[in-house]
Amino acid sequence: MWKILQPSVGAWRLTTSQISQVYNYNVQIQGKSSIVCSSSLQKDMEGNVDSNGYTELTTEPLIDSDLLILTTCENVNFTYANISLINQSGQVIEIYSPLKIDQLDIVTKIRVPQQAFRIQTIIQLSDGTRIQRIEKQLISPTMFTIELLNQPYILSIGETIQMNYTLKSSLSEQVNIRLQIRDTLNLIDFNGTDKNLTFTNETSQMDLFTLPANFQQNSISDMIIFTLSTYNSKTNKFSYANDEVALVYFDINSSSISRTTFYFIFFFYLLVFFL
Repeated sequence: MWKILQPSVGAWRLTTSQISQVYNYNVQIQGKSSIVCSSSLQKDMEGNVDSNGYTELTTEPLIDSDLLILTTCENVNFTYANISLINQSGQVIEIYSPLKIDQLDIVTKIRVPQQAFRIQTIIQLSDGTRIQRIEKQLISPTMFTIELLNQPYILSIGETIQMNYTLKSSLSEQVNIRLQIRDTLNLIDFNGTDKNLTFTNETSQMDLFTLPANFQQNSISDMIIFTLSTYNSKTNKFSYANDEVALVYFDINSSSISRTTFYFIFFFYLLVFFL
């Protein structure tokens, strides 16, 4: 480990004779700064669900899809900013100008590349100083995604809800997809649900989920796993492509509270009637 005191601005080169030249090494640089900038992938929300109209993307992005990058910086006043996508070697894939910029956040529209990338932010202060930040997370785009549309899922005993979701493909041709739906409590079915789907670009689907009237387990939630597999005509087999997980929360007490209220009203009615 080396400690660099008062580092100079610009490109650095580390040269040392104390380690073997036979192997390749990864060098990680850590620094402390009062200036904090962080960036995350965002997606547009239909109908402007929140005041900003976008929310954080928590799954792998679809190749060639249009997304947003939200960048927030603390303890700094800047006059200029640009956002770029870089590959694993630090080479720039694409540079973008912000769609919206103010002292609170920076919003940038991007097109998801076909290769893994990191988000790089460069801002310039009023005195001309440039500051660079690179996110540690390596984002790996995918050819197929599952978007769950009407979360969160909350239901009471005996209630049935609709789970709406969209499957998307980055390919322009027709694809054959197998969708497997399983849940940890086997409430959907002991063997789950399998669907063989053929579509181009995207398809919208819906499934029902019921919490049985005789449900007596202590669980307050269930985990539903949506798994996508693609068909290979050469091997005549399906291979894993992507998955998504949804939580279903059980409102166990709601039905018992309703029954208690009904019994109380009925008892009160009888009491008044006989008096």
